[in-house]
Amino acid sequence: MKKWLQKQMKHRFIRALSVLVAGSAVSSIILLCITPVLTRLYTPEDFGVLSIFTSILYVLMIIVSLRYEAALVLPKEKRRRWLYYSLQMLVHLS
Repeated sequence: MKKWLQKQMKHRFIRALSVLVAGSAVSSIILLCITPVLTRLYTPEDFGVLSIFTSILYVLMIIVSLRYEAALVLPKEKRRRWLYYSLQMLVHLS
């Protein structure tokens, strides 16, 4: 099992995927650990205000950034690149 795991970690995609999964797991664990502290400090009304604020902020972030973080990886062929770029812009503007 250890040799198989070492062999898989040599692949660039698997390494990048494992970093993303580990980062997501760590952030979830931190949130889980800090939740009892936050519930002692803030009331349910405060959490409601926070959720409204973050909802508005997320919508504004999408509008301002044009969802650049979700950009497609463009291929090397010029024709396909233009097609993907056009499709991406169409999706963002709709």
